[in-house]
Amino acid sequence: MSTIHSLPNELLEKIFEAGAYLPPSFARDYPRQRRFSNIPNQPPFVASLSQVCRRWRDISHRLPNLWGFLHLSRAVETHRRLKDDLDQSLNWVPDHIKRSRDSPLHITLDCTRFTDLYPVLRLIQPHSERWQSLRILVSHVGNLPSVLARFTRVSTPRLESLTIVADIYRKGIISPVPLPGFLVGPTPALTMIRLEGVYLAWNERPLSGLTSLELCFATRWPPADKLQAFFDASPCLERLVIYDDIEALLKNIDLRPFMATIELCHLKHLAIEAYRVPESADADVASFMKLFSFPRLETLLLKGLRISELAAVARIFKLLIYPGNFVPRENGDFVAEGLPTSHFAPLLTKLSVARLQQG
Repeated sequence: MSTIHSLPNELLEKIFEAGAYLPPSFARDYPRQRRFSNIPNQPPFVASLSQVCRRWRDISHRLPNLWGFLHLSRAVETHRRLKDDLDQSLNWVPDHIKRSRDSPLHITLDCTRFTDLYPVLRLIQPHSERWQSLRILVSHVGNLPSVLARFTRVSTPRLESLTIVADIYRKGIISPVPLPGFLVGPTPALTMIRLEGVYLAWNERPLSGLTSLELCFATRWPPADKLQAFFDASPCLERLVIYDDIEALLKNIDLRPFMATIELCHLKHLAIEAYRVPESADADVASFMKLFSFPRLETLLLKGLRISELAAVARIFKLLIYPGNFVPRENGDFVAEGLPTSHFAPLLTKLSVARLQQG
């Protein structure tokens, strides 16, 4: 019988590289876990690989891109016992950076277990020109300004993906102020932004190359004119994900009759998930969607809607809702494909519905 040890090196290399992109395994639902839980941090993925056997160590040492995934946090015990000695928690970082050579660096900065970011940034900032992705996690949105202030002198010309998650232990917390500018210099490669619990300063410099935008609990959307200007400044946007209190969002936009439609010229994928405050609140997703036109939209994903709210959206797309329209999937979602042509979104071919509620 074939075993993993009989696999050729080329196949193992591909498996190792795929594994490097997986989320951390040390905590299910990370980072949404109880603060300083008893779940310890495990060694970095590539470090675990290199300790299996000599062959795996040799293969991993030949793949510099494996060593560029830096998940910077502190084990629970070192946080409790060594509050003044961060070096012991981070003594592996210089070796990983050295082994990564000139490969891109993927930084996850878990600030929930750091009281001072200077020792951390001292290790990674000299290599910021190699940062390809940056993920910042904070336990309270009030800590975010002081965290981001540490990045005001960091140049990231190769940064492609930026994720900022605030108040990771609670859902629905919204920053009282917009996300401040904190990266210096141009970011021409930046194509993906994900924000949770914080929101953009909608009149900030244009993100002309942005192709993917995820806004979770960023309810403080601007009036329609500023919203129009923001999306006009991001003409390449192809993917938009929204998880929010739709009713509060609409109030901020200040819907008015005869409001000009905002055209999302290149958007192909739209996902909207309703977050309700309180749980009995409505989510008028149809009115929100009518703010926009989607000439190239191909896929629409709707989560957490009531049947009546889904019916209102279906009327926009001229889709009759019958049991035969939707095919159930194993994960509980329902998918309708081959949709009739709609003037609202003429290229739409797939509608997915998840967690449909009664009402």
